[in-house]
Formats: sequence, C-alpha cells, structure tokens
Amino acid sequence: MHIPAITKSFALASAALAITAFGATKVFAVPPTTSKPAASATNSKSVSAGKAAAASKAADTNKTPSKSSPKAAESAALPNLSGTWNIKFREAPLTKTHIMAVKVAQKNGVLTATGVDEYGDVILNGTFTAPNKIAFKRTYKGTQVNPTAQYEGTYTPGTTLTPISAKGKWSAQPFADKSQKPKASANSGDWDANIFTGPAINK
Repeated sequence: MHIPAITKSFALASAALAITAFGATKVFAVPPTTSKPAASATNSKSVSAGKAAAASKAADTNKTPSKSSPKAAESAALPNLSGTWNIKFREAPLTKTHIMAVKVAQKNGVLTATGVDEYGDVILNGTFTAPNKIAFKRTYKGTQVNPTAQYEGTYTPGTTLTPISAKGKWSAQPFADKSQKPKASANSGDWDANIFTGPAINK
C-alpha cells in the first residue's frame, strides 16, 4: 500500500507527540557530528622545525672553536720598537754622556741593532719581555778594547707629546789593556734612550 510523503511526515509527528504525552523516559538523540582538526599540516611544520633545530645543534656541536696561535697573540701584545734610537749612557762616577745612534729591527720579542758611537761600529742583540722589560748586549765590530756591555731596563710607551723611551742600568767587565785581560772590577752606570726624531742613519 503506498503512503504519500505528507502522510508519513504526519505519522512521525504524531508518534513524537504520543511519546511525549505518555512521559517516555528515553530520549533518542543523534550525537552531533564531531570533526577532528586537520593536523597533517601542523604536524608537518612541527617535524620540519624539529629537524632544523636538531641540525643546528649538531652543527654547533661539530664546530671547532678557533684558537689563535700563542705566538701570534704574544706578538700582537708587544710594542713596535723598530726604528732609529738615541742611546745615552754614563759611566759612574763620571757625568760625561756618551751617545749611540742605532737602527733597531724587531721580530716578535727579539731585538737586533747596528749603529755607531764614539768608539766604533756598534752591534746590539737583545730581547723585549712583556710588559716592559728590555735587555741587550753591546759589542763592537772588529777588535776593540771595549768589552761587551750588558744593558737592562724598562720601556715607556710614547704619547702625542713624547716619543717612545727606555732607561736602565748597564755594566761591563773592562779590559786592563789591549791584550784584553779583564780588570778586577766592572764598569757600570745608567742609560736612557728614545726614538730618534732626526734624520735616519743607514748603519
């Protein structure tokens, strides 16, 4: 038997009213349709970010910290003492001043110099030790009556008004005569020096 669509709707509505009227205790409800958020894109981004962070950490772990050479660091800390110097020295108890003009070359803390004074052609070999210690030996070219002298002192940095300078004490075991037999007592005195501001020498 065919029931029209309108009759079916009316019958369903009547049934619902009948259930309500008789106090039915059961309520039939269709649970709402729940939709899960699309997590594929979010999860993909999280995985990519995690991989990038891991790669960055691994790269930082594999980096070897740069180490500067100790000699390079030491050299950078040393002042530049190259140039022409005037060295004045006095022999106690005399007050007369003797002058050496020398051209200094420097390699790291090693100093070498050649020049002249009133006695002949001078050769200096010495060292600079941070922060401000200078020591060198003075000899002469050829056969000289003058013995080797030891100079020790301190260095003072230059300013806009004053040149680089140094000063200290010297000593030498003098010869008694031309046979180069040393005397019993040593000569000694003080010395001071500064970068020469006049014409350069070619010794």
